[in-house]
Amino acid sequence: MAKLVFIGDGESRAELEELARGASIEFARQKNHQDVLAALREAKGAVCPSVCWETFGLTSVESQGVGTPVAVSDLGGLLDTVVEGETGFVFKHGDADACAAAIRKVLSLSPEKYDSMAATARRRVEERYTEAVNFTQLRDVYAQVTDVFKDGGRGRVLLVHNYYGSSAPSGENKVFEAECEMLRKYGYEVDVWTRHSDEIRGTQNGARGTVRRIFGMVKGALCTLGNPFSAHALVRKCREFRPDVIHFHNTFPLVSPLCLKAAKRFAPVVMTLHNYRTVCAAGIPMRDGEVCTLCLDKMSVRDSLKYRCYRGGLAATVPLALNIWWYRKRWDKWVDRFIVLSEFQKRRMVECGWCEDKLVVKGNFTTVDDVPIVPAQSRRDEIVYVGRLSKEKGVFVLLDAWKKVA
Repeated sequence: MAKLVFIGDGESRAELEELARGASIEFARQKNHQDVLAALREAKGAVCPSVCWETFGLTSVESQGVGTPVAVSDLGGLLDTVVEGETGFVFKHGDADACAAAIRKVLSLSPEKYDSMAATARRRVEERYTEAVNFTQLRDVYAQVTDVFKDGGRGRVLLVHNYYGSSAPSGENKVFEAECEMLRKYGYEVDVWTRHSDEIRGTQNGARGTVRRIFGMVKGALCTLGNPFSAHALVRKCREFRPDVIHFHNTFPLVSPLCLKAAKRFAPVVMTLHNYRTVCAAGIPMRDGEVCTLCLDKMSVRDSLKYRCYRGGLAATVPLALNIWWYRKRWDKWVDRFIVLSEFQKRRMVECGWCEDKLVVKGNFTTVDDVPIVPAQSRRDEIVYVGRLSKEKGVFVLLDAWKKVA
């Protein structure tokens, strides 16, 4: 009997485990990257059932990179990563029956068809999503904003990032570190300037921990509106390092957009939009389990306050809503190029009024192993899900779908 394997962790894990009792489902804790790739390489298929707008689909790309066909929902950047019937299958988001049908297609492939699809998937990843391809794309972005990087020139790059809390590891952190390592590998002089959300998260118990958490929330809210202390610190770093380009990743909450303004005085600015936080207080356009585009369509933040979109609280939402309202017309002045991760994300940002000429599509990358693709007949009869165990990732849809498959 085929088995579904969940690899990851998240707030919905306990509920999923309870609902999955008696089914052929296994839950594995978060693994390191090599173990994840090994699990994907040996499985019959992978599934990405998101019910939110994914900006990209790294699990989908990594699966195909090791020759494993995928089933993905039809939302966001996931669609960019799959060719229907050639490298995987697409199903309607939120539809357990459609998800089950896509999984059955993967499991019922003949060995010949499976091996052909696996080879096609690997080849497509090699053409689009390898480190070498990604480096060329990133170098071209830098060359668009300064002549230093034209004709293969190597310059100094300052990477700026706000790490999310260690209790909630993020793919954005991994992308930031991977790009830093990649640029150094190709001979660029790279320095980093970072802040950590752990700075404002109290981990102690008792009264001292409570006071620290309250102080941290207030500090985080104020920094979201604008953090002049971070801006001054970044200015010192720029004077010391003298970068040719400054590349921002996440600015929330401690870096703040004021650092973009400060950076612009020293070098051209590039920013990767890993999510939709510049136009959506929640970061993911979603409310009550469904895609919500009220703020994007109206280009207003009133609805985000009405529905308390960030963590369900008005006090938590207000700073982000004010951030979006105040900086909406300033991003374009301070940033020379925005990197978006998919054509889908680019279209949505243009619809929100962003300048199309400043938006460049550059997805994330994976390291394709040199090891041979495992043939169909040698694979485990497993379907693998890799990612956060939370509602927006479609894990409950997947659970219902698997019960139909099993």
